[in-house]
Amino acid sequence: MEDNPLKVIDLDNDAVLKVYDRSRKIAGDRWFLSIAVQVEISVHQLNSISIEGYGTINPDDMARDMGDVIIYEQKIERNFVDSGQKDLLFEQLLESYLNNSTAYLSHKNFPIRYASKIYRDYLEKQKWYK
Repeated sequence: MEDNPLKVIDLDNDAVLKVYDRSRKIAGDRWFLSIAVQVEISVHQLNSISIEGYGTINPDDMARDMGDVIIYEQKIERNFVDSGQKDLLFEQLLESYLNNSTAYLSHKNFPIRYASKIYRDYLEKQKWYK
């Protein structure tokens, strides 16, 4: 089940940050607080990627192997949160995350570095299965 993002932020590097509220009630007045932050990186917006041990990779090859979009995801979770504090804690955690991470996620090299790491991991797994 894919839900609608609570917040969508266009980053300076043309990636898109989406915030999802995945919180759920667990018992009585207690909640499992869960914030999922995803950054969508369009493979086709990347230039050629140089990966150590693999040379230069064409983004079309990466898209063929992994799809058109690579997702970076971070989760912020707290368990057994009182329902009276849930909304305030959610806002504080999200604000703290965005204040501390937006500059990193917006950096011009973040999409290509993250995509390179994910694709290198993919290629390494393929070596083991051959």
